[in-house]
Amino acid sequence: MTADSQSQPPSAHTGRLIHQMLEFGSAEELASTAGRFALDGVSAGEPVLCVATEDTIRTVRAAVGEHADRIEFYESPPRVAMPDQRVEEFRRYVHQHHKAHRVRALGEPLCDGPWELRRREWHRAEAAMNIVLNDQPLWLVCLYDARRVAPAEIEQARRTHPQLYSVEHGVIASEDYTDPAELGAVLDTTELGEPGQLLAERAAAAEDLADVRRLVGNLATQHGLPADRTEDFVFAVSEVTTNAIEHGDGPGQLRLWRADARLACDVISRGPGFDKPFPGYNPPTQSAVSGHGLWIARQCCDLFEIRNQTTGTTVRMHMALPPASGRA
Repeated sequence: MTADSQSQPPSAHTGRLIHQMLEFGSAEELASTAGRFALDGVSAGEPVLCVATEDTIRTVRAAVGEHADRIEFYESPPRVAMPDQRVEEFRRYVHQHHKAHRVRALGEPLCDGPWELRRREWHRAEAAMNIVLNDQPLWLVCLYDARRVAPAEIEQARRTHPQLYSVEHGVIASEDYTDPAELGAVLDTTELGEPGQLLAERAAAAEDLADVRRLVGNLATQHGLPADRTEDFVFAVSEVTTNAIEHGDGPGQLRLWRADARLACDVISRGPGFDKPFPGYNPPTQSAVSGHGLWIARQCCDLFEIRNQTTGTTVRMHMALPPASGRA
């Protein structure tokens, strides 16, 4: 299959989203595939976005040559490197170019570094995109560097991408692709575990919300979280706790943790849990009377995890601490 035919979207695609995985093992492979994908987008008059590591951006930029100024390149900053923010980055880009017939994006997940626990959420986010971005005119190719990403992570990525994109085979269906809702249910069986030192634990009923906010704010400040991020953390915990109280069976349970370079807060509620997969990934519509809090809480945190099980739900919110904060 030629490079030109590789970059044509498969006719069997359902919905508007095209979500593909590109596994590459060298800069040459990346240049010949991702570079061609970007150039074809430029030729078609489609907006093209590349959100990736510095090395990947350098390779793609060199591959497109003089057309680089027609592509938007963003090196993954720490927060947009988090799964929730990456999903929103793609959504915002589509909205920004709403007059375009379609937009293209190259996105590189960051599965290593100091926050390795985010690896488990990347796969959830990749699965979620197939549902929450399905109506978007977005052609997204996710870049997995086989030199850096562990084989188990690449194997899991094949389960979250309907199609694979490669030099050798072009665009083919992924035999390992798993229904997103089904995969989300499987991921929910993974226990979160204890992230570090338990700082505080208490019940949380409606009359306790003011005390909950005060507790979270005081501990966050004590452990060195900057004032603006403390405000975000307090808001996120308050929104999730309110949701747990309103929709759970009885009071919620709050646990605050210190785990090396981050703070984490668990909000645990009893009951059947959320009735839809990947809660909080979709922003509510303007006419919606509820559902805003969970989505906003996701955007406030550096990492946001949910384990939705039949006996109850645990929401864990993480906030990164600045390097100078040390251990309290």
